[in-house]
Amino acid sequence: MNQGWSRSQSVAIVAVAAAATAVLWITGDRGLDNLALVVLSLGAAAAVAWLSPSKPVAAFGILFLMASLSGMTISTRVGNMRLEQPAIVAGYAALLLSPSRLDLGRIRRFWPIGAAFGVYLGCLALSSVLFSLDRADSLRMTFWVGLSMSGGLLSFLLLTRGGSKATDWILA
Repeated sequence: MNQGWSRSQSVAIVAVAAAATAVLWITGDRGLDNLALVVLSLGAAAAVAWLSPSKPVAAFGILFLMASLSGMTISTRVGNMRLEQPAIVAGYAALLLSPSRLDLGRIRRFWPIGAAFGVYLGCLALSSVLFSLDRADSLRMTFWVGLSMSGGLLSFLLLTRGGSKATDWILA
């Protein structure tokens, strides 16, 4: 059993992933190839949510694996969704709902990087509203870009939560 979640919380993670799989497949492209991508993506999202409290470095690895499958996308009614995007949402939900072991004092010095991303995303959204011929499409693309950019922050938070030795493998 995972040390971060109770049995009922683990069952809830599986139930939400199963329900999301059904909804994404029913409302999107109903082909079997799209179903396989939905199952893969939401299975990874459930694994990221389940592992985030107790094994955040493993959750980062799954998130990284999903991001590396960049040629594959899930067809939805509002556009194509990258495979790692459900895992990003699940990872943030898990970090918000689980007991925190994150030392914000250690990462406070990196706020200018986050501010720069925020300014970029704000300018992109403002440009979409003021200058785009198709505002809805442009804002939808801005949302997808923002969600993918937030995956970098989630990765950083997962590695920081994993402890000081979590990034030793990068330097080796």
